[in-house]
Amino acid sequence: MGLCCATFAGALIFSPEFRGMVKGALADGALPGVDVFPALPDARQVQERIEGKMANTVAVKDSTIISGGGNDAYELVKKAVLTWDVYGGDTKVYLPKGKVVIEKDMVIGISTKLVKIYPLSFEDVAEFHEHDGEDVKRLRVVVGTRKENIVDGNYDVELTLFKKDGNGRQKG
Repeated sequence: MGLCCATFAGALIFSPEFRGMVKGALADGALPGVDVFPALPDARQVQERIEGKMANTVAVKDSTIISGGGNDAYELVKKAVLTWDVYGGDTKVYLPKGKVVIEKDMVIGISTKLVKIYPLSFEDVAEFHEHDGEDVKRLRVVVGTRKENIVDGNYDVELTLFKKDGNGRQKG
């Protein structure tokens, strides 16, 4: 039975057997927390749900400039990002067996103390890219939440080392 799918221009094409399994799983209620409709839902209802989720989104866009740290500061912060040691507090990040740094498409586990418990969440490393150009060195990492998570959203980290003077930036 072919359970695999083929990707063509961003569209997923599933085998009839796979589609039948999904329909059976939906009928059995195998997707807890997922709304299932007998037909496409009304756009206004979905837009209201989207607005509700957006209203509950915490968006923090902040940056810190470390003057004079240069490449040493870049590498120190990069080391923390590569192990996803970015939370602080009583938190532990779990990488897959045999891995010591995160990489694109990896699933990681995170447990942090909330009052007297340690919930375990799973997240996806959705983007991981480092560019080392003539003027700048830049690391960009995006980690997104999975269904098994106490938060809903993603973390975007961009680390930049400016190698040349310009636009008020100091040479790294």
